[in-house]
Formats: sequence, structure tokens, C-alpha cells
Amino acid sequence: MKKSLSVGLVITLMLFGVAFATDAEAQFWKGKGHGRGMGPGEGPFPWCPPGLNLSPEQIERLQTLRSKFFNETASLRAELYKKQLELETLFTDPSPDAQKAGKLQADISDIEGKIDQKRIQAQLDARKILTPEQIAQLPPGCTLGFGPPGCRGFGPRGGCGFGPGYGRDMW
Repeated sequence: MKKSLSVGLVITLMLFGVAFATDAEAQFWKGKGHGRGMGPGEGPFPWCPPGLNLSPEQIERLQTLRSKFFNETASLRAELYKKQLELETLFTDPSPDAQKAGKLQADISDIEGKIDQKRIQAQLDARKILTPEQIAQLPPGCTLGFGPPGCRGFGPRGGCGFGPGYGRDMW
């Protein structure tokens, strides 16, 4: 009984998480991002610092690069979420299998590593689109929107990316 209740609770929480992430993503693309970067309606890239003066060609190239990154990492992000959920579910058992938990964590770390490698390459590619003057204006830690989950705008953590509430592990 307790196990079926726990599984039901996990599934319910998962559905709320998906709904929240979807709503947060929709709100962001409507120009209502939660970061401390540029506010709604202040340019096509709220994760870039103000004053970069991106040309239309740069904007198009950055949009293409972001779309490519999200498309290339979509299956990895889905697999990561699935493994994280499996691990969380495993810990609802009063005596979880240590070997299985270790294997799941190794899988999670491997997937995160793959996403990180793609993220680094995307950041390097994005910097190639900018002029040396624009790069000089970037604050320390600026990820140009390719930062890890929870990367805040120009807040305490220093990077410039999506703010809190964008959704769980959407990168």
C-alpha cells in the first residue's frame, strides 16, 4: 500500500513538474523570463547583457545556435530527467538497493557530462559570433544563455542565463 502510494505521489509530482516547466518555458518565450537580465521586451536575448548591440545577422546566428543546442540535447535532457526520477523513486523504498542507486548516479553523471560538453561547445561557438568589443563587455561567468540549470541573470551567481523558475534541468 505504501509503495503504491509513494509511486502515485511521485507520478503526481512529476506531472506537476512537467506542467510547471512547460508553463515557465512558455512564460519565458512570451518575454516574461524570471532572470535578472534584460526585462520583458528589452531585446531578443534577455540572457545577454544590455548594450551588446547585436546586429540582425548575429541575432539570427545566435538563435540558430540555441535551437541547434536544444535540439541536440533534447534526448539527453529527457534521459537525464528519467534517471533522476528513477533514483528519487528508488529512495522511496525503505531499504533501497545500493548497487542500483550507484549505477543510476553513474548514469546521471555520464549524461550530465555529455550535456556539459555540448554546452561548452555552444558557448565557444556563440563567442565566435561576437566581435572582440562585444566579448570585452561580457561580465565574468557569462554563459550567453547556455548556462547550467539555475544559472541566474546578473545576480549573486554572476553568470547571465535564464533565471530561476525556468524549469528543472531544461539544459
